[in-house]
Amino acid sequence: MERLNEILHELGISKVKLAKFLGVSRQMIYNYLELDDLNKWPKDKKVLLMNLLGIKTPEEMNSIKVDTDYILDVESRINSLFETSNKQSQEQTINSLCDGLNKEQQEAVLQTEGPLLILAGAGSGKTRVLTTKIAYLIEEIGISPYNILAITFTNKAAREMSDRLYKMIGDKAKLAQVSTFHSFGVRILREN
Repeated sequence: MERLNEILHELGISKVKLAKFLGVSRQMIYNYLELDDLNKWPKDKKVLLMNLLGIKTPEEMNSIKVDTDYILDVESRINSLFETSNKQSQEQTINSLCDGLNKEQQEAVLQTEGPLLILAGAGSGKTRVLTTKIAYLIEEIGISPYNILAITFTNKAAREMSDRLYKMIGDKAKLAQVSTFHSFGVRILREN
């Protein structure tokens, strides 16, 4: 295990990064590294580590030569895993945001280019679509909440939209401007 610690140090892989890669806590990494043999690690974690290092057996660890090519090879394996997990995480976030929306509502939420008109009757889910769209723009597209303005006709609708948005994205919702025409107009007049 001493050789593993040396390799990780030479590669510049921190305990935190290794913990993320293996999907465990940092404390578990310390526990694993205290073991005297890689074969004592949980099998799935041992396989992940050996794949990261590009070896087939724990014994091959002693023959690893950490040079520039090896470092680049290991970094590419780490980056490809993180890119894959980020894509999966992003897909899960989009799916969780769009849960319960029909196909047309989902299309409205995911459309980001050009103007969009949502025309529907009472109780058809317009507010839900708009709040989901705002959450999507902030969480997935990366638009700053400061750049979001949602205008409603009534204070009740503004409160409802703010509450729903808060449930979806937490404190970021407080940074978006959700108000009635009148309160927004008053705010502009007071600021200028």
